Parts: sequence; structure tokens; C-alpha cells
Amino acid sequence: MEHGDLIVIGSGPAGEKGAELIRVASQVMISGGSVKEFVNAVYNYPTLTDVYKSAAFDGLDKLEQWNAAHS
Repeated sequence: MEHGDLIVIGSGPAGEKGAELIRVASQVMISGGSVKEFVNAVYNYPTLTDVYKSAAFDGLDKLEQWNAAHS
């Protein structure tokens, strides 16, 4: 599976800053973007929206580990 195939189909942030986070995820979903959009995005640091980049890197790393273990 290519990274471009990893389409974002949902996001469920909650809490006081949830509106800030859902806005970012919604924009990626509306444009049909993949997880790679979060990797390539430039976020102010430190901000709450930077968690998308961290989560994207973590998810892609786990996918690579899974692929290596199952090939």
C-alpha cells in the first residue's frame, strides 16, 4: 500500500480545543487528502494542531513495521 492510498476518512477530537482540531482534519477530508498531507503540512510549534503531524508519523511508522513483519 502506498502512502497516497491512506485516505483520511474521519477524526474525532473532543474537549475544549476540539473545534481547532476538527477544522484541520475536515479540510484534509474535504480535499480527499491522505495521511501524507499531515506529514507535509507546516504547523506552528508548539500548537495543538501539531499532534496531527506526530500521529501521522507514528501511524506511518507502525504501518512500515507491520509491512516488514508480514512480507
